[in-house]
Amino acid sequence: MGAVAKRKVGRPKEGLDTLHDDWAAQVQAKYQEGASDAEIQCLLGAMRGTHFSKDLWYRWLDEEPEFSDTIKAGRALARGWWEETARKQAQEGKGNATTLIFMMKNRWGEDYQDVRKVEGAVTHNHTGALPSFDSRITELLKRGQEIDVTPSGED
Repeated sequence: MGAVAKRKVGRPKEGLDTLHDDWAAQVQAKYQEGASDAEIQCLLGAMRGTHFSKDLWYRWLDEEPEFSDTIKAGRALARGWWEETARKQAQEGKGNATTLIFMMKNRWGEDYQDVRKVEGAVTHNHTGALPSFDSRITELLKRGQEIDVTPSGED
């Protein structure tokens, strides 16, 4: 008895051929306006005449180099739009700073954090006793030296 060929089950995978020929240009144009990935998914869904699932989005990012490159370049364009908008609003004193901060932190939080967590080890190689700050001031006063108590960076 010969080997039986295994039948493929399910729908065939959808490729970029399900999009309009100018899909990349349309995607780039939306990203240049600051669009989010969700807006791009809606645009692509409209082109296909159906919902554009997150599963398909992530599969194409992994398996379709042209799609992945277009999205990466588009995300950079969108970020540039938001940063330019924030800069202009700061210069002009117009706009809604809270909205801008919210968008920037949520879309690129790793770069727009109020607090950064830094981990590591600190070693100390000093041996012997350290004079206390108070005793150093007392010593300077005994010598008649002037003590500058201005915080650094201020005159």
